[in-house]
Amino acid sequence: TGCQSFLQRARSDNDVLLYYPVYDRFSERGTEMIDHFDGIGTFAGSSFERCATLMLEKGYAFDFISDKQIGESTVEDGLLKTPGNSHYKTIVIPRTSYMPLQTLEKISSMAESGANVIFIDNGPATVSGYSDLESNLTRFQEILAELKKKVNNGRDLLLLLEEAGIRREPMFDVGIQGIRKKDQGGDWTYFINNSNPTLFQGWLPIAIPVEGIMLFDPMTGSSGKARIRKSSAGTDVFVRLEPAQSLILESYTTALEVPHFPYMEEDGEPVALTGKWRVTFEHGGPELPPTFETEALQYWTESSDESYKNFSGVATYQLSFKKPSVDARRWLLKMESVKETAEVFLNGKSVGKVIGPVYQVAFDGALLKRENVLQIRVANLMANRIAYMDRKNIFWKRFYNVNFPARLRENAKDNVFTAAHWPPRPSGLKGKVELVPLR
Repeated sequence: TGCQSFLQRARSDNDVLLYYPVYDRFSERGTEMIDHFDGIGTFAGSSFERCATLMLEKGYAFDFISDKQIGESTVEDGLLKTPGNSHYKTIVIPRTSYMPLQTLEKISSMAESGANVIFIDNGPATVSGYSDLESNLTRFQEILAELKKKVNNGRDLLLLLEEAGIRREPMFDVGIQGIRKKDQGGDWTYFINNSNPTLFQGWLPIAIPVEGIMLFDPMTGSSGKARIRKSSAGTDVFVRLEPAQSLILESYTTALEVPHFPYMEEDGEPVALTGKWRVTFEHGGPELPPTFETEALQYWTESSDESYKNFSGVATYQLSFKKPSVDARRWLLKMESVKETAEVFLNGKSVGKVIGPVYQVAFDGALLKRENVLQIRVANLMANRIAYMDRKNIFWKRFYNVNFPARLRENAKDNVFTAAHWPPRPSGLKGKVELVPLR
């Protein structure tokens, strides 16, 4: 919800259209009656796949475009305008085996109107379909020969995009991925995500020059202005991103007079939370396992009792502890391992939800009392309960007109999916739980 409140009010700001060569797929002989378009499929190893992968890796923002969408697109001031009223600087035609004559005619018309067209390795090879093949092929070859004189043609896509003046997002070079969008007022919104397995902290380059940027954390609601500096690429923004963490960046044409985004650093030794944990199963099934107490946190699935191994749902880990002797305005609760998600409550107040892969929550030091109650409500996946139901032959696949095949042969019984042999997936809270003072 936090992400979409920003992203849905802005339009795509992608610069490139990549032609989707569906007729190459139609021409492939398959092993089934119907070809399912689930992933790259038979495009694997194609010029189309190479173009898409290269642009993703190098930070070029692009959308796919179909034959029908090309037929409904126009050219305005040298920009390609699609039926959705989005504007693009160029269209890339990968090396394809087949293309409809009408599509090539429209691309030729776009080029005549000033649109930038890029052919990769001479673009389409021949016309699609057998209807009026001889006349269509002759016309196709005539248009293609003339069109190659007007378009940018070559094998080096990156060079062709650079010559066309297409922006790229240099943040991708350091493993930060993002989506760039633009609102009606001309301001940009970025959704960025750290795809690295490690913390990213430093200056992140973005491809637009701005005077101010606000940062928003969609998980916590924290916000504030960013530290920025001008660069040759556009603007550098200082960010701190845990693995898989996301942030929203919103640009402004003027400097911002608001507090900076609150970054926290550890400021002292961790305080281990020890004692007797009480584990209560709140809701789920097939039945609620018995409550138990432990001083060493383990996944509940490590019990020898089958009711714990079969359970999918929510359990609360509760611990009473004294206030640490260290005085800090902010604290970080660090959980070593959670399977799979958790919500943390301190003295009855929710202080945050965690979905991983880093399980930690920051909170105000004023919430700590002399005596405290910590509750960590952990939810696991449905896998354990599904495996239990399949072992007991309990019907749960309530789907209308949907096949339920097994992707892996070991998950098949009579050609239908079954989880009956699945071992229990680790579930619950395990390892150390610590409080770390922050500054």
